[in-house]
Amino acid sequence: MMKANEIRQRILKELPSLLPTLRLGKIEIDKKISGWIFDLTFKIKTQNRQEWLLVCEIKELLQPRMAREISAQFKEKLANLNKVYPVVITTFLGERTREILKKGGIGYLDLAGNCYLEFNNIYIERIVDKNPFVDKRRIKTIFKPISSRIVRVLLEEPKKKWKILELSQVARVSLGQVSNVCRWLIDEEYLKKNKGGLYSLTEPGKLLDEWQRNYTYTQNKMFAYYSFEQNLGKLIKKVRQFAEDKNLRYALTLLSGASLVAPFIRGVSSLQMYISNSENLPEWIRLLDLRPVESGSNISIYIPYDGEVFYEVQKVNDINIVGNIQLYLDLYNYPARGREQAEFLRREKIKF
Repeated sequence: MMKANEIRQRILKELPSLLPTLRLGKIEIDKKISGWIFDLTFKIKTQNRQEWLLVCEIKELLQPRMAREISAQFKEKLANLNKVYPVVITTFLGERTREILKKGGIGYLDLAGNCYLEFNNIYIERIVDKNPFVDKRRIKTIFKPISSRIVRVLLEEPKKKWKILELSQVARVSLGQVSNVCRWLIDEEYLKKNKGGLYSLTEPGKLLDEWQRNYTYTQNKMFAYYSFEQNLGKLIKKVRQFAEDKNLRYALTLLSGASLVAPFIRGVSSLQMYISNSENLPEWIRLLDLRPVESGSNISIYIPYDGEVFYEVQKVNDINIVGNIQLYLDLYNYPARGREQAEFLRREKIKF
């Protein structure tokens, strides 16, 4: 993460290009105003020759919750000052954080090029949605197998209020891990905690979007086979019957699963399913009389990246299908119109 001093040095170099239409005046560092010390201040002159002072706070990281806090702090610091405009400076500001600052009457500048100033007769806005400084490791950590169990449980019941112990037990994750994930979700304003200590989602749709951007069905091990049974309906019935007879765990996913839950794509002819582990794979191959192939397969068997893909498995006509959140994630980046089917599933079943 870039440190505050480095951010300040870089923003000072880039100020002329970020604000090319403004006449910049005196720039000061760590300036004390009315008992408050600001990281950076600079004067500008408006078209009507008024002089304004822009007072800036530099943040190494600014998440939505922090943006609300800094907006409140600025109101306190600048309550009795005239011709002073507050500005936040950081590496990158996401859309939600930018909107919070704008609603709070706060300007912003970031090193990616995002810029917003609105006061007197000044209006400057520039939007850069791509974050060149994103800490992908931090985001991906939330969606790694263990942490993602918490996200999965929350999204499967988006209106439920959770005690942290209950969430830990249902997700089968340690209390410490739940606390860490919930803290991140609160900072990003996906989650809130009420006075009674209960946690609930505030932005389930945006959280699902974030997970979708950090997930691909290829995280699972996939084995492709050919079955002599060409009728998909009959093949699915065989899977169900063998699973019952032999006490084997399975769940349909991707297009074959969606064809039963929220059919949209016509002519689905292949079967995709999860099984519990690789140890059961030889038995499935024997029971279904499968042949391994490099192309032309009509059945794909997945060994899940995490056993919790079976969380909230649903039944349609006594056939096991993964929960709608998992089904959506699998479909979204799947070729052969997977995204269309995913969006239809989300509209019809997930509804956020």
